Amino acid sequence: MEEIEFPFPFKPYDIQQKFMKELYLTLEKRGLGIFESPTGTGKSLSICCGALQWLKDHVQKEEEQLEKCITQLKSEISSQTSNDDWLQEEYEKIKKTQVLAELNSKLDHIKKRRTYFSDLKSRVAKQKANLSIKESVRLKDFNKKYDKEKENINEENKEPIAEDHDLILEEFEEKECSDDEETEEKLNDNNTKIYISSRTHSQLSQFVGEIKRTVFNEDTRVVTLASRQHYCINPDVAKLKNVHLINERCLDMQKSSTKSTAVDEDGKVLKKTKTKSCTACPYYNQSNVTKLKERLLVDIMDMEDLLKNGKELKGCPYYASRAALEDAQLSQFDRQVYNKNITLKTV
Repeated sequence: MEEIEFPFPFKPYDIQQKFMKELYLTLEKRGLGIFESPTGTGKSLSICCGALQWLKDHVQKEEEQLEKCITQLKSEISSQTSNDDWLQEEYEKIKKTQVLAELNSKLDHIKKRRTYFSDLKSRVAKQKANLSIKESVRLKDFNKKYDKEKENINEENKEPIAEDHDLILEEFEEKECSDDEETEEKLNDNNTKIYISSRTHSQLSQFVGEIKRTVFNEDTRVVTLASRQHYCINPDVAKLKNVHLINERCLDMQKSSTKSTAVDEDGKVLKKTKTKSCTACPYYNQSNVTKLKERLLVDIMDMEDLLKNGKELKGCPYYASRAALEDAQLSQFDRQVYNKNITLKTV
């Protein structure tokens, strides 16, 4: 096997070079590896460079293999000669044509995704450039306006906080969106991903910092998952401190109920309107969450970066990170989040 070049930010030591090479080969063979290295030998940076270089090469090889197979099939179909068994000949041609269509579809999917993320970078850059002083001033008064809005909530529309511990992402996806903007067609992503699990959030932030030191900083989509307790930016919810209370309050703020507003002579309901069970969370907004998700997929962020951008865009970091998970190339989470929310499939 030819020597593997790793884009280390400086000339790696022998122990780092060996670490990255063994990690790369283990991933290439779909093997299981247990690695250890002394303190201070740059394990985090070695893991990032070794794993991300493998992912980059894997994606490139996959595309090259598809193109090679497509070229070969086209050649076989066009050069297929006639023989006495025309039925078998036609059957073979149909089979090859079907396989060719599937391969072309996969290759087209890869190219569409590349174009999508290229356009996404341009869109996010434009959004950043369009941030005006007026919006910054409006952000300072945001919490004051929210407090005034709470005072106007009709007491009869309030309901007890529901004991709902279901934390799955479907709650976000099924929420009725009031925005008029059309949602872009979502491309399903079955591509290979890298998952990093750690005991503490500080270690996850360290991984993000190491990635930023490398050339992978420009074109790697990194998402760090965390609980509502760590990602909530609504001061009225975050002040509850207890993770279970935060979860319940967050879910309750998303619920709505129906109230009869008109009846006929027989008492039959003619019209129903939706009323909020409590003050709606101003950060749980489809448009703003989508903007935050897109920025997360373009800019590599640790947890503090995501919180800062969430406050700037008025979008929920918790739901933005989960919405971005499908498009991420590298996903990070602590072991608690892994045990509750993440299911990894062996491929």
